[in-house]
Amino acid sequence: MVLFSHTVKTILFVSNLFPRPDAFRNGMFNLAFAGALHARLLPVGGGVDVLVPVPEWRFWRWRRIRGWALPVEAEQVCGETLRVRYVPCFYLPLVGRSLSFIWYSAAFRSVLEFASGCDVVIASWLYPDAVAASSLASRLAKPYWVRLHGTDRFHLDAPLRGRVCQRAVAKAAGVIVNAAFMKNELVRRGIPGKCRQG
Repeated sequence: MVLFSHTVKTILFVSNLFPRPDAFRNGMFNLAFAGALHARLLPVGGGVDVLVPVPEWRFWRWRRIRGWALPVEAEQVCGETLRVRYVPCFYLPLVGRSLSFIWYSAAFRSVLEFASGCDVVIASWLYPDAVAASSLASRLAKPYWVRLHGTDRFHLDAPLRGRVCQRAVAKAAGVIVNAAFMKNELVRRGIPGKCRQG
């Protein structure tokens, strides 16, 4: 995979689907994926840093969220020491979904120092994660990849979200999918040539 060129040592992995203290089973598949990448990069002196956006409208919880650490249960599953940063992102329940990428992008500006050491960014969920991660990668002048899981492809069909999702995917160095079916679905939506199954 081109992602693992000799110049890539540190990956910034971005996803709201990741274990957290109030939901330690959340996104265990992403924990396993990030852990596998981390193990692969350790021998070359690199690793994976994880940025976990936490959608939260209750401002009084933000300080606590910023102090979160990866739950012990998740560390035991992963078997690797990942550097994880949780970042609260404002959102409006129900009515604000199409604006979430704006608030995620704004929140990501507060972690530029944490993110600055990476060689590549991988966003694991299309919206709003990958859309905001594309802005972050642009600020860092780093390439980024999008990992799609399945149902997140439907964001491409939404009237407002679809446009920003299409732009984010168009700017990506590549798209990682978990099945040939997903690759075909993306090609049908006009995203050919960027998909890698893995």
